[in-house]
Amino acid sequence: MNILGNLSRRLEDVADSFTVEAFGQDVQPMIEKSLAKNNKNVQRESKLSPVLIVWTVLGLALRREISYKNVLSWLLSGLRSRGLYVPRNPVADGAITHARKRVGVGVFRDLFFASSEKAREHAQDFHGFLSIAIDGTSLTMPDTPENVERFGRPGTGRGKAAFPQTRVVALVATAVHAIYDIAFGPFVGKGTGERTLAMPLILKNAHEGLLFLLDKGFYGFDLLAAILQQNAAFIVAVPDQATLKPIRRSRRLDGSYLAWLTKKIEDPAAGPLAGGRKRWKEEKRMVRVIEYQIPGFRRRRVATSLLDSEILASEIARHYHRRWEIELAYDEIKTHQCARRKGQCQTVLRSKLPELVEQEIYAMAAVYNLLRDLINEAARKHELDPLSISFVDALQAILDAALLMSAARAERLPELYDQLLDDIAKCEMKRWRRPRAYPRVVKVKMSNFERKQPQNVGEYRDFDAEMRVLGVPA
Repeated sequence: MNILGNLSRRLEDVADSFTVEAFGQDVQPMIEKSLAKNNKNVQRESKLSPVLIVWTVLGLALRREISYKNVLSWLLSGLRSRGLYVPRNPVADGAITHARKRVGVGVFRDLFFASSEKAREHAQDFHGFLSIAIDGTSLTMPDTPENVERFGRPGTGRGKAAFPQTRVVALVATAVHAIYDIAFGPFVGKGTGERTLAMPLILKNAHEGLLFLLDKGFYGFDLLAAILQQNAAFIVAVPDQATLKPIRRSRRLDGSYLAWLTKKIEDPAAGPLAGGRKRWKEEKRMVRVIEYQIPGFRRRRVATSLLDSEILASEIARHYHRRWEIELAYDEIKTHQCARRKGQCQTVLRSKLPELVEQEIYAMAAVYNLLRDLINEAARKHELDPLSISFVDALQAILDAALLMSAARAERLPELYDQLLDDIAKCEMKRWRRPRAYPRVVKVKMSNFERKQPQNVGEYRDFDAEMRVLGVPA
């Protein structure tokens, strides 16, 4: 039995070459290469082509507010506009989920890395360095036994969180908001912290020319030494309890000073002491420390491996705050790209199985990179700062163009693509990044409702039979 239902013969003719022209001509080869690499480019038992399945999963990560079947219908609506007979619901219930299982995770992992290659091509943004912010976030998913077992639910003051979550750590190019690389895992359990995920991610990607911007949660000798060992650079916030004594006569005219970042390690070459005690040696790395303060805020320190005196301390302190771009990138993904309608399940992800959660994360990151690449291309064409373009407005312009271009004739596509870039450039924010500061407060501290328990389940009630009109004689 074909689980994908009966598709129109006209759809079968175009499914292998299906594409969303709004994302450009170079995306289709990326998809085909990823399918071929994972031996998923041929599926004889299905009339729904692997290429169309990949585009459908990408559509799920782009249109979080609509259902599976409506996403597929949205993708195919352009074909109906061209006169092809494609029913609104061309597949049976559950068909897309089965198709996602067959394609697997590897295709979307390779597709994400192909999309991240464009982030690696951008020019340096700080004294010859490409700035990369690293930080973690969490993604919620449907509350199913499989997801809970694989990812876990974080604890709260009243028990457990409502939904299971996965912890995500990403590298983001701050100048263009492109995801450089990503790692994720369970939210709870041993070895699931941000630093644990960050270490292999940094070792994998660090190389000469990269400048890592790190919050104080990543401050530590092992991580920073690993960055230096790969000939990369860093600027990291220093915790209040950390001791960095100035090296004698190292104070510079710009206010910065040099210090040693130290750690005691075992010295196996020296041999043990009497009584079997270990010998230790001190390993150290030189860093440059900048202390600064903004009126109304506490004093802060940052340490950096940029020892060049031509780079002023004030420049380094200001550039460290570019780390906040990764928080804005997370907001663009979780709040706007994966926006939910009121009344829908308030989770960022929609997959109910762990393997499909992983697939969805890679698809979500790949779509974000494709969206950002369009914004960056429009900015280059009109000589704008990519970060001056509103992501929300540009996203809507891309969604509008996707339907228009899918219904257009082939000869009109270059013209419509140029028009799309012009429309994105017109989404420039007039008051972008204005200086602002807000107090860290909330309106509602907690809920007065009791926490949901396993016994709190739905029950059948015949309200028509139970209802009694007051004042009527018995």
